Amino acid sequence: MLGRYLLLPLIVGAFVHGYWVPEIPPLSQVEISAFSKFWLRRGVFDLRNFEFIDGNTTDVRLHYWTLGHIKQNYKNKTINAVLLLHGTAESGQDFMSLNFAEELFEKWKPLDARNHYIIIPDAIGHGRSSKPSDGLGTGFPRYRHEDTVNAVRQLLAKLKVDRLRLILGASGGGSQAWNYASVYPDEVAAIMTLAWTPIPVSGRERMMRQTIVEAIRSDATFNNGFYEQQPKAGLTAAVSVASMMTLSPVWLQERGPDELLADGLRRNLIDGDLRKVDANDMMYQWGSTWKHDIVNSYRKMKCHVNAINTEDDVMNPYIARLLDRTMVKVPRASWFTIPIDRGTFGHRTYRNATIWKDHLWDVMNRGFDDWWYHR
Repeated sequence: MLGRYLLLPLIVGAFVHGYWVPEIPPLSQVEISAFSKFWLRRGVFDLRNFEFIDGNTTDVRLHYWTLGHIKQNYKNKTINAVLLLHGTAESGQDFMSLNFAEELFEKWKPLDARNHYIIIPDAIGHGRSSKPSDGLGTGFPRYRHEDTVNAVRQLLAKLKVDRLRLILGASGGGSQAWNYASVYPDEVAAIMTLAWTPIPVSGRERMMRQTIVEAIRSDATFNNGFYEQQPKAGLTAAVSVASMMTLSPVWLQERGPDELLADGLRRNLIDGDLRKVDANDMMYQWGSTWKHDIVNSYRKMKCHVNAINTEDDVMNPYIARLLDRTMVKVPRASWFTIPIDRGTFGHRTYRNATIWKDHLWDVMNRGFDDWWYHR
């Protein structure tokens, strides 16, 4: 297993098998300047012969960012490590926004980079970590959330992090946070999930995920994953479904109040997403869930838990009271659904830390006490 640090600038794409694969745009100079005071570093961790839970084995590249510096107690145990886990079809760079810098990492903020060592990985199949579009296509292992958890835990060991003060997971990252805390209960003090509910993938979310996968597969030019150009019809349908499900009806209505504006908004959303996606990558991302018993796994958890959803998140429908019905069973848990009048905009509200940062203070205060520092 190898690790290496990288320079910050990145190219915007690459040619693979003769066609252009979209890449995440590099951080802007403004963002680099804002994050440089947080001791920003980028790295790549190479895992040789990584074994996936389906039994497949291959080399895996895990890209990550870090902020701050590690701190240990007198027993050489880590006391200030924070792990941030992004959502489905996103990357760790989504945490590298000016909003997050100002609301989370600045002085006196919940994750003040002077006092915390913050690790932000790209999940397997996402961002700049190993993914199908690197060349294997549909030969890439069918990863699940547990695979990312296992890879990230090895990354943390390489960084000499033996336990976590907090795991903050957004959307799909919430399921990874939950999985980590239930499989390694002695290594996590607290978790906070955003836009996620600890239930099996079901209902509207399951239907949406399957619709995205089937839209891509049904495009004849997809050719079972061996395409020469991106299958535009299938991808257009797939990103349309993703946008409709992750943005709130109110947000869409306000920006598309008549036919002309609604059609223009739809085109802009689709065109923006099509520039960033690869068909195999997207199919794998939305097809990845988990195998572990998410419903009963809370029985193994020892950490403090805070779950935050929004009233207008159609992927976690408030009207079904899913969060209230599940979290009441979880020890040391608190939960809250942010009302629709607080500036929320659906499932993606977690991208605006201003709206939910106060809830982070709560779990941070509960998750750190004398037993954590001295044990």
